[in-house]
Amino acid sequence: MPSWNRSQNPPDVLPPSIIMGLVIACALPLVTNLFGIRWGINPVDAGPALQQVRGEIIVTLLSWTAACTGVVTAVSAFSMFRLRGDVTTPILGTALLFCGLMDAANALAINGILVSASDPSRFADFTDAMTRLTYALIITLGTAPFALGFITPEWSGSRNNRNAGFLICAAIVFGLGAFSIVELCAWIPELPKTVFPASSIPRPLDAFTLIIYLITGIFFLPRFYKQYPSLFSHGLLLSVIPHILLQMYMAFGSRRFDDNAAVIAHYLKIVGYLVPFIGLLCDYSRVSQVEAKMLSTEAQLQLARQLQQALLPREAPVIKNYQVAGFSIPAEAVGGDYFDYLVYNDGSIGLVIADVSGHDLGASILMSQTRAFLRADLSVGHDPAIIAERLNRFLCDGDILGHRFVSLFFARLIPEEHELRYIAAGQPGVVLFPDGGTQALSPTGPVLGFDPHCQFVQEQTKLPPGSLLLLYTDGITETTDTSGLALGTQPLYELLHAGQGQSAEHLTSVIKTAVLRHAGERGPVDDLTCLLLKRSPQEASIPLNIGASLAHATKG
Repeated sequence: MPSWNRSQNPPDVLPPSIIMGLVIACALPLVTNLFGIRWGINPVDAGPALQQVRGEIIVTLLSWTAACTGVVTAVSAFSMFRLRGDVTTPILGTALLFCGLMDAANALAINGILVSASDPSRFADFTDAMTRLTYALIITLGTAPFALGFITPEWSGSRNNRNAGFLICAAIVFGLGAFSIVELCAWIPELPKTVFPASSIPRPLDAFTLIIYLITGIFFLPRFYKQYPSLFSHGLLLSVIPHILLQMYMAFGSRRFDDNAAVIAHYLKIVGYLVPFIGLLCDYSRVSQVEAKMLSTEAQLQLARQLQQALLPREAPVIKNYQVAGFSIPAEAVGGDYFDYLVYNDGSIGLVIADVSGHDLGASILMSQTRAFLRADLSVGHDPAIIAERLNRFLCDGDILGHRFVSLFFARLIPEEHELRYIAAGQPGVVLFPDGGTQALSPTGPVLGFDPHCQFVQEQTKLPPGSLLLLYTDGITETTDTSGLALGTQPLYELLHAGQGQSAEHLTSVIKTAVLRHAGERGPVDDLTCLLLKRSPQEASIPLNIGASLAHATKG
């Protein structure tokens, strides 16, 4: 089950003002009784008709208030379950829905609207007691298995288990069940007696219910709340207080359905239903705030993505006898990969591909710093090794030591000499020849950002006519399909050898298609960046059909 991180979010405890309000609401009957204010209705046999039935009217109003509170809380609980999958919500929602509907059926039956009971007084006492007992049993049986570790709530996080149709059917079943039970009780000629006015415990069934609440409140609910904390489950825990007081009033003080203890008990039932409802509202408020922050963050990330994409080259430089193209696709809103072209005054071309560890906002910022440094360092010199050493010291001075690193392939192409001078700081490359051969450009130094004093060795190689320089980040070759098989390098080489007659831009598009097709519907899990440099052949080659090659390569 998703749980709130207590180090980053407010604690899963209802506000002190609500707890204080609960204490005042629970203490109110006792305080008023101490001052001589009685809540019960004294029976009268004479006078206006309304005066004679005022007890029934007050109890009916309290029952309807409890019923409405219970049903509204239950509906809200099921809505929260659909939203968050919190296991506490269907448990309490089930109890409140069933008991709220029984309260409503009770109120209708007591007034002769739903059914006509053979013994209205005994009927009201019995069904009221059964409603209270049912609520206590559902809360206990619903939380005890989770509190004791017998059941794990993993099912609650699945959206398949939050189906609206299932919840609607459950509501209909509980509603029909509640009304059926009440109607059945109304038609039974002689219901069991639940009130014994002459006894020291006039309502023994409510005493049994009290014991259930005490066991649940002491042993089960605290463990349940500890394991699955939320404002809603905290409200469920606190709601035991008014229910325990309710049962004490009924078990030891109520001898008639409208006496002082009975009216107080109906009042406390409303309080007991309201507490988890308030917790639910607080949870709604928290979820709304979190969603608002998420939407704001998403908007900011989308803006960051647009800005990051704007840092990539808009067009490739024009190089005599050469073509160059590239692409970069972040795995998330922003990423840590990038490529770039640098044009020097002497006509040489700088080719850059870099992979910052991670693909989050921090990686994006570090990528932007790396790009800005390399572009600002154009006037210092052309030597890739010197530039890499300066960039490495810059990154280490930026306090990323031990936290982030940058793998970099930085090359300087001298078109007139067809020579490539490069450093590979943890980032390899490969040259593909027209005859099908390959030359690996292995790393010539460590990644940037770990050691400010490390040095980099510059290497150089010649690019014969028709050759291709392929640079890519590990997200390309490590992209896996649904079975977990990585794409690897061989399919890329086959695609490029098959498409020697195509332009560099077309070949990069083919690589992108192959990688995304290999990843399937889930998409890549790492940033994808590729840069391709192609030297024109001495003789024009016949364009090849690379569609079949693409299909063959992606199958592998």
